[in-house]
Amino acid sequence: MLLAEHSMDEFSKEKVEEFKQLHFNLSVITIPNGYHFLPITNPIQIANAFKKHILAI
Repeated sequence: MLLAEHSMDEFSKEKVEEFKQLHFNLSVITIPNGYHFLPITNPIQIANAFKKHILAI
């Protein structure tokens, strides 16, 4: 799961922690300096995250 750093409030962070505990075999990746992904505002960072974490599987 890719998340935009600046779109996360405290409630979102709590939900992410719950998600991690329930789905310990999945990854949660925070994209630095991201506000939202539609439209994609930081495509280079997202592409790099995909290359590093998704395509490595």
